[in-house]
Amino acid sequence: MSILASPAGPVHRAGAVIFMVFLLSGPGRLSVPPVSAQSPADISVKVFAQLPRVSDLSFSPDGKYFAMIRPINGLRHLVIQPANGKGDPVIIPPRDELEIWRYHWASNERLLVIISFEGWRRGIPTFETRLIGINRDGSNAKYLVEPARSSNRPAGKGSNLRRGGIRRGTEVAQLQHDIVDYLPDDPDHILLSVDADRDNSDELRRINIHTGRFTQLYKRFFGIQSWMTDRQGEVRFASGVSARSAKGISRTKKRVHYYRHADGSFTDFTKTEIYQQGYRPASFAENPDHVFMWGTSQYGTTNFVKYDLHEEKIIETLFEHEIYDAYFLVSDPVDHKPIGIKFFSDKLEARIFDPTWAKRYRTINRALAGMNNTIVSSNSARTLHLILSSSDREPGIYYVYDEKAKKIDPLMVRYAEIEPEQMAPMKTVSYEARDGLTIPAILTLPLGSDGKNLPTVVMPHGGPHSRSTMAFQYKVQFLASRGYAVLQPNFRGSTGFGNAFEKAGYQQWGLKMQDDVTDGTKWLIDQGIADPRRICIVGGSYGGYAALMGVVKEPELYACAISLNGVMNIPSHMASANNYIGGALGTSHINQEGRREVSPEFHAKSILAPVLLIAAKDDRNVDYKQSRGMARALKRAKKKYKYVEMKSGDHDLTTEKSRERFLSEMEAFLAEHIGRGS
Repeated sequence: MSILASPAGPVHRAGAVIFMVFLLSGPGRLSVPPVSAQSPADISVKVFAQLPRVSDLSFSPDGKYFAMIRPINGLRHLVIQPANGKGDPVIIPPRDELEIWRYHWASNERLLVIISFEGWRRGIPTFETRLIGINRDGSNAKYLVEPARSSNRPAGKGSNLRRGGIRRGTEVAQLQHDIVDYLPDDPDHILLSVDADRDNSDELRRINIHTGRFTQLYKRFFGIQSWMTDRQGEVRFASGVSARSAKGISRTKKRVHYYRHADGSFTDFTKTEIYQQGYRPASFAENPDHVFMWGTSQYGTTNFVKYDLHEEKIIETLFEHEIYDAYFLVSDPVDHKPIGIKFFSDKLEARIFDPTWAKRYRTINRALAGMNNTIVSSNSARTLHLILSSSDREPGIYYVYDEKAKKIDPLMVRYAEIEPEQMAPMKTVSYEARDGLTIPAILTLPLGSDGKNLPTVVMPHGGPHSRSTMAFQYKVQFLASRGYAVLQPNFRGSTGFGNAFEKAGYQQWGLKMQDDVTDGTKWLIDQGIADPRRICIVGGSYGGYAALMGVVKEPELYACAISLNGVMNIPSHMASANNYIGGALGTSHINQEGRREVSPEFHAKSILAPVLLIAAKDDRNVDYKQSRGMARALKRAKKKYKYVEMKSGDHDLTTEKSRERFLSEMEAFLAEHIGRGS
């Protein structure tokens, strides 16, 4: 289509071209169905539970090939095919039956593939990644991180460190996905941050992506887990958390951060004025003395600046807002240079500060008006661009923008069976908490509803220091299709609304953060939106915790509660966190006093509402035994509950089977306890 056009939503999807002819038969078909006359309630659980038919779409550097992730037989495969649609695709299956997580074009002929799995080390559950180099045609696949002698104890009984192509009797680094620099001027090598000797500090390796041979750099920096290079490929920052292992437990000491000068010497960056003001490096500019940084604005919101390391001063403020935080970095898809910032107001907005890229985005946003548009990949000449376009009702369409031809054409839809016209629109609302603080929230009403006296789901987000957004969410749309109103409160502690708002939630698990959720529920009743007898509180992770604390603190307010992978016993959860580097810092915002008083497991007797607990055994964020312990407590207290334990699905339900199980269990439980909407 012409870039001057602004087609409506249905036209976008109807024009989508699917090049993957080899997958167009059978149940995996990617064709775009005609607009259906069925109602949202007729859409099956399977449709909402599906994984995207295509994701992580990208160009090869010369723009002649596409690569993408495709689920085939339940596992993520890497698919590569000519961009012109001619010729057979190459399908690269998971290596050793391990999930393909990410990939990157290292050159036109060679790709880097990261596989992932849940593992065990010394009896401690872990998330593991492995790095593989592979040719575009699927040949010469090689694990790129060689094993090293451990400075710690042997792995011990029950360890699975040999997974991922490692021979018996050797050990390998747990995490291999932190690629520091792709070294564009040296396409045969990358810089990788990796703790190969497992001493809780990452070495920096310069690795040959064909052979795996490497040179080790800066290997004796204690407490470093992350490295940063400038645009010239020189190491400039090193950061992490200092930790010592004792009896298999990593004890976090402090954050460490070093800056490398041009002469090669390092300075403790935590002692500089800019660091103590709260600024942290994000990326380098072309000038190696200029670094982009996140910081705190005069309004208390997160800003984005350019800082001169030599002059020790901020030379340009690139983003600053009175109310909203800078949230996402927008980068050049080719060299990853920062080109803009995305932030949330009533919707996701972008502020592109690079003039050339700002012009591109203006062109795209005119053509695809009303959508959230992101350039996810470009050829090295920056004349061909892949755009992912989405909204609260549209889960995603890929477009190709050809600058020379001045055309934007639809390419692929991520979820072919989802019709945006059958999805419910979301809107931002706000209400006042009991102490006068304004709480932003997102409200979704069933399509065609008058918004009155509805069965309602209150859904606090996880984190808790994250936020709910106006993006397509399969759980919310599923609930709306079944006739439920859904409120997603961004309680104090949520990110994106300024540092003061976020910090107001520190040490407030089960206290003021919980009160904000309760006040949102009462606001729904006061507005006449929710039927006060038919409200269920539902959430995952921290949201699952809040769901159970909701029925602990307000036993008469909710008709039921559903927790997915929720924290139920705070003392136990915090003790488990000490098994991991930085774990204590990660839980430092949880209440330091009175942890039992705000742990649902110790208050099962106070719960009157029926409870559904769902947990995945391979969850590496929250131990499934948290939910199992809550189930035992409810059983002892003779409360009505159901406990569902899934073998796999992990913390975020990354498999279709786990999503379908969760949605099906939730649907039946809600129908039993608060009914369905009309």
